[in-house]
Amino acid sequence: ISAREKIPLHTRSEAEFPVVLQELPGVDSVANHPFISAGYILKLMDSGAALAAIAHSRHECVTVLLDKVCFHTPIRVGDLCTVRAGVTYTSNRSMEVVCQVWKSPSGIVGGLTGNVTEPLCAVEARFVFVALDTNGKVIPVPQLPFDERTNRWDIAATKHEERVAERSRSDRQQ
Repeated sequence: ISAREKIPLHTRSEAEFPVVLQELPGVDSVANHPFISAGYILKLMDSGAALAAIAHSRHECVTVLLDKVCFHTPIRVGDLCTVRAGVTYTSNRSMEVVCQVWKSPSGIVGGLTGNVTEPLCAVEARFVFVALDTNGKVIPVPQLPFDERTNRWDIAATKHEERVAERSRSDRQQ
């Protein structure tokens, strides 16, 4: 599967996205009525992704990189947002977490109209986290067990190598 292909949520295993949060954004989260602000959605995603990283590492974690945010469709006031997140790659000192926001238009189970629609993947992004010890120092993270590695592993491994090479080039230029 290429990095551009999407796997429908219903075909994913629960192990790939073990963290699930739900939110019903209200009018206090709009930027351009009736649409929910990108900042609000990113905050939800960061929370979900952080929970996945913390559950994996069993330590405090901080976001070090937000990579490739794709807004596929707007989210409106009243759309039920389901945030799904899971660790898809681990290096020695960092974890990649894929996070998606799925919207159920018109709120919970069709809202007032009674129309039931399939959830849509509205937003997805990759986050990179590091785990911290009690002194705030970066520590090694547990490796993702081989049987939990999905087809996203190879994609994430390639992205990790690209980030390391870019950081190396940047360090040499300074």
